[in-house]
Amino acid sequence: MQPKFHKILTPPSNSINVVKNKRHHFVNPFHYHPEMEISLILKSSGFRFVGDSVESFEAGDLVFVGSDIPHCWRNDQLCIANSEHEAEILTVHFPKAFIGEAFYDMPECSAIDLFLKKSKQGIKVTGKTRDDIADMLLGLQQQDGMNRIITLLSIMDRLSKSQEISSLASAGFVNRYSDAESDRINMVFLHVINNLSSKITLQDVSALTNLSETAFCRYFKSKTGKRFSNFLNEVRIGYACKILISSNRNITEIAYESGYNSLANFLIQFKGIMKLTPRQYQLQYRKI
Repeated sequence: MQPKFHKILTPPSNSINVVKNKRHHFVNPFHYHPEMEISLILKSSGFRFVGDSVESFEAGDLVFVGSDIPHCWRNDQLCIANSEHEAEILTVHFPKAFIGEAFYDMPECSAIDLFLKKSKQGIKVTGKTRDDIADMLLGLQQQDGMNRIITLLSIMDRLSKSQEISSLASAGFVNRYSDAESDRINMVFLHVINNLSSKITLQDVSALTNLSETAFCRYFKSKTGKRFSNFLNEVRIGYACKILISSNRNITEIAYESGYNSLANFLIQFKGIMKLTPRQYQLQYRKI
């Protein structure tokens, strides 16, 4: 995906921007900005892209995105085709220096500073920490002035001490994008999401980008850090996970709907990506 630079418009009276957006489906492109971001999904499900990470998401998904790492949330065709579907997200944007750079040099703030360095890979928050932070974020929307600053500092302190966080993008991920580049990868991204259940060939996606198959493979790997085939499998398995946790359909049917014409290949790819069989994943999710 080719990310776009986004300028965050913060009201002049606040250094911390808190916005709740509601629409039929998520429309923001793969983008990045220098501000830190905390995003809480209130409604909807689909795919979350952070750097080179591709995962499915649902309501309650909570992510902290560091400075300049590309990210976006996308709905699949099942959501988009549903006229009653709603996508709602609460987002907080703030510059690292919202309270001054010297703040992070204080010994009491060393854990927060380390957390913000980790956030350059994007961080997923789970468990009790997610529940606590979600409540604090909903309260943050109603606050202003010093109360908003105090709550944000409390959120960062809570996150910096939690064990219920995990990095999203790989440790070696580097934002290699520039504003001058084309939208080639973004077209591929949309093509994959819109045609998950169909056959997607290297010939098709390279034609979309006006590149030869060999040139496209080099381009995709240089921009995302992964092979196109790996990316396609991650998106398809993420889609299969969504079906597994929301229905009792049989594994073979799910495999074919996710774009696999071989149950054996689906099982191999699922186990390789999720480290569990489809049934184990389903049972583990329901147990949680």
